[in-house]
Amino acid sequence: MIAICKREFQSLFHNVTGWIFFGVTMFFYGLYFNLNQLRQGYGNISYTLSGIMFIFLITAPILTMRIFAEERRSKTDQLVMTAPISTIKIVLGKYLALVAAFTICVALMALSPILLSFFGEVPWVSSYVALLGFYLYGLVCLAIGMWASSLTENQIIAAVLSFVLLFLGYVMTNLTNMISQTGNLLTKVLNCYDIYTPLQDFLGGNLNLVNVTYYVSLVVLCIFLTYEGIQKRRWSVSSRKITFSVFSGVTFVVGLVVIVLLNAGVRAIPSTYTALDFTEQQLYSLTDTTKDYLKTLNQDVTLYYYNTKSAADATVSKLLTNYKTASKHITVKYINPTNNPDFGKQFNEDSIASDSVVVASESAHKVLTYSDLYELTVDYNSYNYVPTGFDGEGKLTAAINYVTSEKRPVIYTLSGHNESTFAGGFAEAAEKANIKLETLNFLAADGVPEDAEAVIIHAPQMDLTADDVTKLRAYLEKGGTLITTLNFQTIDSMNNLKDLLNDYAVTVKNGMVVEQGESSYYQSPYYLLPTVSDAAVNGTLAGSLSVFVPYSLGLSYEENENYTYTPLMTTSEYAFLSEAKEPSDTIAPKDTDEVGPFTIALNATADNGSSLYLYGSAYTFTDSADQMVSGRNSMLFGQLLTTVADVDADSSIVVPVKSFDKPTLTVTEYAIRMYGWLWCIIIPAGSIVAGIAIWALRRRK
Repeated sequence: MIAICKREFQSLFHNVTGWIFFGVTMFFYGLYFNLNQLRQGYGNISYTLSGIMFIFLITAPILTMRIFAEERRSKTDQLVMTAPISTIKIVLGKYLALVAAFTICVALMALSPILLSFFGEVPWVSSYVALLGFYLYGLVCLAIGMWASSLTENQIIAAVLSFVLLFLGYVMTNLTNMISQTGNLLTKVLNCYDIYTPLQDFLGGNLNLVNVTYYVSLVVLCIFLTYEGIQKRRWSVSSRKITFSVFSGVTFVVGLVVIVLLNAGVRAIPSTYTALDFTEQQLYSLTDTTKDYLKTLNQDVTLYYYNTKSAADATVSKLLTNYKTASKHITVKYINPTNNPDFGKQFNEDSIASDSVVVASESAHKVLTYSDLYELTVDYNSYNYVPTGFDGEGKLTAAINYVTSEKRPVIYTLSGHNESTFAGGFAEAAEKANIKLETLNFLAADGVPEDAEAVIIHAPQMDLTADDVTKLRAYLEKGGTLITTLNFQTIDSMNNLKDLLNDYAVTVKNGMVVEQGESSYYQSPYYLLPTVSDAAVNGTLAGSLSVFVPYSLGLSYEENENYTYTPLMTTSEYAFLSEAKEPSDTIAPKDTDEVGPFTIALNATADNGSSLYLYGSAYTFTDSADQMVSGRNSMLFGQLLTTVADVDADSSIVVPVKSFDKPTLTVTEYAIRMYGWLWCIIIPAGSIVAGIAIWALRRRK
C-alpha cells in the first residue's frame, strides 16, 4: 500500500496535475485571505474558508480524474490488478496519495492564524475547527472524485461525473427546498447526500461528532464502492468471468446499512455529549446561569418554534435543542405555519410571525419574535437592520422564568411631568428580570397602587404638584420605595420634588459636578467614571471604571438616627462643583467652588422601611451612556430593579446579550502588499511554473 501511495504521489507531481491543484487552491485561498483577513481585519480564517468552498467543484475533479481512469485507458491497470496485493490496499494507496497532496495545501493554510497573530487577537480554536471542517470536506470530495474515476476509462467523463456528484452535494439543500418547503420522505432521503450543510457548523466554530461521523462515513462508503468496482474488474482480468460472489449487491446493501445505522446511532446521542461549542461568542452553549436555573425547574414548559425544522434559524434551533437536553421538563416542537395558520389563537394571539418562539406553561405564555432573539442595529450604509448580537438565551431563559413564576413584580413609572422613558437595554433589563414597568399618572389615580414594589420618577421636566407629593408621601409612609433621577437643566424649578427629598434629609447641591481626576472621567470632565460602592444594589459592578455618568448633580445628606444612608456612587477628591448651568469648554475651579469627593447616587432608608434611591444624573439610564461601557449601565439598572422588587436569584435570571462584535486586526499597508503578493501571486504562480517545468523536462527525457 505504501509503495502504491508513493508511486501515485510522485505521479501527481511529475506532471502538472498536482501542481495545478496546489496552485489553484492556494490562489483562491490567498485572494480571499487578502480580502477578509488582511484588508477587512477579520481574525478568524473561517471567512476565507467559507468563501472558497466552491473550488472543490473544480480542483477535486482535476486531481482525481486520472487516478483510475488513465490507467484503465492505457491498460496499465492490468499490472496492478495482477499484482500480489489486495484490492483494498490498492484503493487505499491511491486515495492516500490524493490526501497527501491535499494535506500540503491545508498545512500551509494552518500557518495563517500564526501569521495573523502578529497583528492582533486571533480566535485560535474556532479558526482551527473551521480548518478541520474544510479538511474533512475536502477528503469527502476527493473520495467522491476517486470513485467517479473508477467508473470509466475516460478522464473527461470522470471529471464531469465527479463535478456533477459534487455539485449535487453542494446544492442539495436548495434542491430539496424547491421540492418541498415543509419536507417529505423524498427530501429526507435526498438530504442524506447534503455534504455542504454540516460544514457550516465547522465554519461557525461548532465541533460536532455527528458531522465528523457523517464525513468519515462518506469517505468510507466511497472507498468501499471503489473497492467493489475494482474487485469486480480484477476478478474479470484474472479469471475472464464475473462472479456475483465477488461483486455482490448484498455486500453493498449491508455496507450501506452499517453506515446508516452508525450515523443514526451518533445522532441519537444527546448533543451535550457530541457537540463542542468553540464559537467566539459561545452562541450554541448555555451559560452556567441558565444551567443552574434549569436544574431547579419543576414545571413542564414547551418551546414552540413557529416554522418547519428544515427552515428554522440554525442558531436558534441548536439553542432550543440545548434547552431540551438540559432539562427533562422542557419540550421543543416545530409548528408548520402552512398547516397551522391559526396556531396563535390557542394563546389568544391574533397572529404569530414566522420564526417566533412561543414559550408556554400550563398557566402562562410568552411570544418571542425573531427580532427579540437578535440584537438589531441600523447599518447607516445600507439603512437596513443588521444583527449585532444574539440574545436568544437571555430572552428564552427569562421567558421560561416568566411563565413558571408565581410572582411578577410591578414597578410604576410616574408620568404627567414630561418624564423620560426607559428604552433599549433598560427596558430589556426589566423584561429579563420579569418585572413589569407600568405607567402611573396621578390625574387618573388616587394614589400609588397596592401592588407597587416601587415608584420611579425619571427626569421630570416639570415639577410635581402638591397633590402628587401628598400621594407619594402617603405611599412612603407605608414603607414604599421611591427611585428618582435628576436632570441638571431642570432641577432649579423642582421645588416640590426637593421638598419630598428633604423628608429624608437629602439635598441637591447647587452646581454640576466637574471631574478633574485623570482616571475618573472620559473625554470630558462632565463625563464621570465614578467609584461604585459594594452595596448589594450595585451587584458585581463595584469599583472604578464600571459605569458612565454624564452631567451629574452632587447630593448631600445629614446623618441622623431616623435614617440610614448608603452612598452608591462617588467622585474622586479632585472633582468640584461648577455653578455654570451648561457645560463649558473652559473648565477651571474657582476659589469659592466646593471640592470633592461628591456623592452622585445614594440610598436613604427610613425607620418605617421606606427607601429612597436618588441618582444625580438622569443620563445614567440612557442607551447612549450604556453603549459607552458595553451595557454596564443597564446591568446596574437591572440590579436596582431586582433589589427594590425583592426578587431573589431564583426568580430573576438575567443573561446578557452575546455580542457579534469581534476584535479586528490592525494590518499595515506594507504587510497587506507583502503578504498579498506572497499568498496570491508568488506561491500559486510558483507552483504552476514549477509543475510546467517538471513536466517539460520529463517530456524531453
